[in-house]
Amino acid sequence: MKDKTLLAFIAVLCLASCLLALKYFGAVEGETVSANGTVRYIPLEGGFYGIETDKGEKYLPLNLPEEYKKDGLKVWFRGRPKKTATAQMWGTPVEILEIKKIPESQKIPESRTGAASKNISGSEKPEREREETPGIGASPEETVKSLLEEIENITKELEGVME
Repeated sequence: MKDKTLLAFIAVLCLASCLLALKYFGAVEGETVSANGTVRYIPLEGGFYGIETDKGEKYLPLNLPEEYKKDGLKVWFRGRPKKTATAQMWGTPVEILEIKKIPESQKIPESRTGAASKNISGSEKPEREREETPGIGASPEETVKSLLEEIENITKELEGVME
């Protein structure tokens, strides 16, 4: 019985470690992020443009089109985080895949727009719905909730085995 309790403790410890890694290391390269945000001119390291989301996250676009380089411009974007070193050392480097201006009177949901967007190549295409897999492309809150539910299920199974 002590072995099963120890095993359950180790499993919970491993899951907690994964959650901490997710929190501190942020998005995984290869997944995409999308958000509403504001383009900001940052007067550091010679000056550059970044995007601060409505939730306060900071992204450093590696390929922001010239027409979007306007301080205070409200945008919706979809991008792929990149694990790369930059001279700016500000925000998460991101390759912009799609971006569009948001009129002040319009609010676009963060998960998807449901409308055609301009991608970097300039062609019009509808944003594709991505398959939701817990932990992959999900928000940290969704990932934590999913992992806590999984821990709860494992704990119930272990309690049943220990009886």
